[in-house]
Amino acid sequence: PPTPLASHRPQVTVFNVRLGRVSPGPPRPLRSVFPALLGPGGDHPGGGLDAAYYSYAHGALFLLKGPHAWRVLTDAERRAWASGGPQGSTITMKEAMKEAMKMKVTLPPRNALLPRQPTAQIWRDICDAGAAGA
Repeated sequence: PPTPLASHRPQVTVFNVRLGRVSPGPPRPLRSVFPALLGPGGDHPGGGLDAAYYSYAHGALFLLKGPHAWRVLTDAERRAWASGGPQGSTITMKEAMKEAMKMKVTLPPRNALLPRQPTAQIWRDICDAGAAGA
């Protein structure tokens, strides 16, 4: 499946991993490629991303902006949603599922973003090199 690349605009360029190249067509709106799990009013970076990072440790893609990260719901988590969610769900995932159930979300959209978390909570070994080097 196509993998979007980071962008400092509210749009992303899509990279097709299988083909090993950028997908044809213009950049796509970030919100259409990565919708907020909790709907249009849900937590979303909006644009101005610093990076998109795939964590092998987490098996998930993260969108990074400032001190926050938004984790992209995996296809396996999305499929497991109907049966009450994946085993070993994170607290953020459980909270998001509870909120989504209130909103009667039966199946999350593809590439849905979980609510943001401070990057330091996800990767405790990352320091703020910007502050140290200032």
